[in-house]
Amino acid sequence: MTHSQPGSQDAETLCHIQETVKMLQLAVAQIEASILDSEKSFNRLASNFTSIIETAQAAPNLADQIEQLKARLLALQTDVQGAVVDFQFFDRLAQRLSHVKESLEELGTVLEDGSKLHLPTLWTNLQNNLKSRYTMQCEREMFDMMLAGASVNDALAHFKENYLIEKARQADDGDIDLF
Repeated sequence: MTHSQPGSQDAETLCHIQETVKMLQLAVAQIEASILDSEKSFNRLASNFTSIIETAQAAPNLADQIEQLKARLLALQTDVQGAVVDFQFFDRLAQRLSHVKESLEELGTVLEDGSKLHLPTLWTNLQNNLKSRYTMQCEREMFDMMLAGASVNDALAHFKENYLIEKARQADDGDIDLF
């Protein structure tokens, strides 16, 4: 049976923390790369759809000449406007990935300074700071459920159910965010 020498367990713990921080930093870098990549595509798509809408709106009134073409242009305009609204998911994805990235960065900072790991106020402040970034009630509820010990599956199921309700309520209120 091998016994650890005094101090070697502390060095081993520190090594594990350092390796965990490296992995957190890698995750942060990968998330940041995904955000940058998605933002470029999102901006290009938004610009293209906005240009299509402007072109459709600038079309001459062809009611006297070609009523069918006018109906098609109006249908195209409606479809494109709906598509622009649907592309909001890119913005939500980028926001969520940014929140995760920031959370991982802050957690990495906490873990790097091993002397503070056992301070309850540090963890409480970190959690409160992370929760304050959520814009939707269902996100805050999911956060609370996870901290209370709920499983990932249960918290996600709750989020999905309430996300749909919250989005429907926003649509009913006409509260749809455009870029």
